[in-house]
Amino acid sequence: MRQFLLIILLIFATQLVFAEKFLLTGTAIDFKNAEITLNRIQDNISFLEEELASVTIDKEGKFKMNFELDRTSKTILRVEGNEYDLYLERGKSLNISIKKHVTGLCAHIEIVGIDKASKDEINTRIRNFTKEYNEITAKYYSYLVRGRNKALVDSVLTDLRERHTSQENDFVNTHVTYKIALLAQKMQKNKRKIFG
Repeated sequence: MRQFLLIILLIFATQLVFAEKFLLTGTAIDFKNAEITLNRIQDNISFLEEELASVTIDKEGKFKMNFELDRTSKTILRVEGNEYDLYLERGKSLNISIKKHVTGLCAHIEIVGIDKASKDEINTRIRNFTKEYNEITAKYYSYLVRGRNKALVDSVLTDLRERHTSQENDFVNTHVTYKIALLAQKMQKNKRKIFG
């Protein structure tokens, strides 16, 4: 019985050692006095969410969230029914600026700035990949839907993967590989529908 309790204690102690404090600060002038929450996506299969922090934006439009982060994570920042994907890395902190963006009848939030963001910052890297991924998907849509010119599409996707997985970040590499594999799987499925 003592060994069992010792093992349980060791597991919890290990998790506490690897978790680090994360500080997310920012300004949200358009959302003064509103509640802002940050939820972490547990996995990309069930999409279960875990709340990391929830605070009220002050009357000057500033907020500060302090919480434990044990791994690089995809999170969802929510304010007034709007949401925005934000990627957080363990051991780092972020200072962001949020504004309300209105297009037609829809309003959504937009991160207009990440303080000290470099081209290697995780949010910048994933957004750059996503932009290029969407452009390639639009450009080669007819090939993707019909499963034609596989050599060209494979070449373009391989080039995209190599450009965005060259740096040492397992989270970004997994994200890129997953998105490209999903596209290749859809392409194969569409080809079977046409010929099968």
